[in-house]
Amino acid sequence: MTAAAKVLRGVRIAMVLVAAYLVSILESACASRDLPTGDASGVNSNAAPEVSLATTFSFAVHVASSAAMRGLDFPHRSLIDRRGRPTVDLSGPEATAQVDEETGILVGYHELGTFRHRSVPSQEVTAEQALASARAFAERACVSPNAWCLREETYLDNGVGDRKYSIELERVFDGVGLPAAIDAFVDAENGDVFLFSLYDDPVAIPLRPRISMDQAAAVVDARMGYLHPVAQRAELIVWYRPTYPGRQVLLWSFENICDASAPADTDPFPVARVDAMTGELLDLPVADEIAAPGTKHSTEQVKGGSPSKPAPLHIKVLIEIDLAALKNATAPPTVFQTARARKH
Repeated sequence: MTAAAKVLRGVRIAMVLVAAYLVSILESACASRDLPTGDASGVNSNAAPEVSLATTFSFAVHVASSAAMRGLDFPHRSLIDRRGRPTVDLSGPEATAQVDEETGILVGYHELGTFRHRSVPSQEVTAEQALASARAFAERACVSPNAWCLREETYLDNGVGDRKYSIELERVFDGVGLPAAIDAFVDAENGDVFLFSLYDDPVAIPLRPRISMDQAAAVVDARMGYLHPVAQRAELIVWYRPTYPGRQVLLWSFENICDASAPADTDPFPVARVDAMTGELLDLPVADEIAAPGTKHSTEQVKGGSPSKPAPLHIKVLIEIDLAALKNATAPPTVFQTARARKH
C-alpha cells in the first residue's frame, strides 16, 4: 500500500469514527429528553413511524457517509431553515443533510452531483421503481409515505449521462391541497435518492370556500378573453399571499391555461389563482401574455360577422373536493406536530 493510500484509508477510518461519535452524542441527548431510539428501517409502512432524533440523525449520517462524505463536520444548529425551523446540519465536501432539531425528522439531503457514486452497476430504473425508492427514503426519514400522494413525476435527461426522475409528493385533505411537499431526485441508473427536501406547514385558516369553482373559472375567463379556454388542472389549495411567508389564503388554482383555437406552438399561461373567499383574481397575467381581443385565436367570427360567444373554461383535470366534509373540518396535524405529540 502506497503512502498516499495509507493516508486516505486513515482519513476514512477517522471519519467513520467521528460519525459514530456523533450518533452516540445524539443518542445520549435523546435519552436525556426521554426520546425513543431504534432502527428507522424497521418501521411499519402502514403507520406513521415512531420519531426518534437519534434514529433519524443516524440515518442522516448513514446516507451522508454512504455518499463517501469524507469531510464530515461536527453538527451544529443552523440559524433557521427556509420554513423558520431550527435544524441540525451535517455538511461535507460531497453531501449535506439537515435534521429538524425538535423532532429529528430529516428535512433535507443533497448528494453533490460531482461526487455522486453508483452503488450498483448501471441499469434502467422504471418510474414505478423510482417512486418506490423515494417513498422508502421518506419512510426512513421518519415520514409516513402513506399520508402523501404523487403530484408529479418527470423523467429528466440532460444528454451527458445524468439521467434522473424528479418526484413531487403532496398532502391532500378532503380534496384540498395543503401547504406541504416532498421533493426528491432519484438516479435513473441505480434508483438512489440523491436529493430530498420536505416542508409541512400548519393550516391556520378555514377550508370551506365561499366562491365555487365555476364562479372562480368565470373570473379567469373574463380576464383571459379566450374563445375556447382550457386549463390543464384546477384545484383548491392553501397557500400564501403573495407567497411564503405571507398571509395564508384559500385559493382556486388553474394551471396551464390556453386557448384551444390558438396555434399549437402557443405557450399556455402557467397559473391563475382566485381567492376562494373573496373572488379576487391573483397572479394577474400581464397584457402581453394574453392574446389581444380580435386576434386570430382570441376571437372568431361567425358567418354574419358577429363574434362567437366564448365557451366556459374547460378543465381537463379537476381535483374533486368534499364540501360537506369541509364544513366543520380541521386540517390534519403536520408531520412535526405529530412527532412532537408522540414525545409527550
